[in-house]
Amino acid sequence: MELPLQRVEEFLHNRIPLSKALNCQILECRNSSISIRVPKFTNTVEGEQLFPGSAMAVSSLTAWTLLQVALRKLDYLPDIKLIKANWQASEDPDLESSGLAAHCNLPYDKEWQQFLRMLSRKAEATISLVTKTNGSSNGIGTFTCEFEVRDLDHR
Repeated sequence: MELPLQRVEEFLHNRIPLSKALNCQILECRNSSISIRVPKFTNTVEGEQLFPGSAMAVSSLTAWTLLQVALRKLDYLPDIKLIKANWQASEDPDLESSGLAAHCNLPYDKEWQQFLRMLSRKAEATISLVTKTNGSSNGIGTFTCEFEVRDLDHR
């Protein structure tokens, strides 16, 4: 089931002002995946090259947003903190690229269910997510991150 893109985008922009400054646009938001795009014009440095930090930022925002949306749909009120991150660049961004796109999936069902059980029992759990980032024609990198999640609504 696809979620209303405008609603998810507004949520992201309201919660994380950097996402609005980067001009993050939600391309797709499903139950277990999300794709976010940032245009080149707001993410360039001298010489009109795409800023590598934008790739890492949009990757992190993509994973965070997917986790927020997935947990809120399950009636959790999550407090999500990035505790570990690893960026593996595969290529420099294509100079002709019109922007960057990042895509993240929830972990496989067994790992996701274990995470949810721990979160419901202890009101906190950790989870790892992987985001793939690319330009218009090439892969730019992989962002692996680990989040600590607390349920603020735990009874």
